[in-house]
Amino acid sequence: MTPDDYAELDAVGLSQAIRRGDVSAGEVTEVAIGLIEQLNPSLNAVVMTNFDNARGVAASDLPHTPIAGVPFLLKDANQFSHDMPTTFSCRFFADAKPKPDSAMVTRWRDAGLVILGKTNTPEFAEDFVCEPTFRGVTLNPWNASLTTGGSSGGAGAAVAAGIVPMAHASDIG
Repeated sequence: MTPDDYAELDAVGLSQAIRRGDVSAGEVTEVAIGLIEQLNPSLNAVVMTNFDNARGVAASDLPHTPIAGVPFLLKDANQFSHDMPTTFSCRFFADAKPKPDSAMVTRWRDAGLVILGKTNTPEFAEDFVCEPTFRGVTLNPWNASLTTGGSSGGAGAAVAAGIVPMAHASDIG
């Protein structure tokens, strides 16, 4: 699968292609990892990666769901994952240890999503722009002179750039 082929499909389309055997979840995961490696240095959308775990999930027996095998990113706030710390984009939590999966993360895993890492957010997700001092500014992939906006700026930038077809976002307002 090429990045162009990947960009042509939404999350459900990718999962259908995996179920049909047109492509493996591992191939789809590798395309997403390649896009993170290529695009993220200029965007700063993804602040933590967990590629080895993602590859393991992609190689496992996936459930029969509409989104199984789809690359996915968690926002670094409000949800915990057993394999990555949640820092709330706050320097105080820089050395935080992972906690057990939140109920929502468990559901995403049970649905077969392949979690590649965590996305940038303003500190405690409490700002209208994604410009935390701890993790740095996330740039808009369509126009770097504009903000990504919102506390889910990293997730929005990752989806808008085509890194993943869907990502965790939230609104505390």
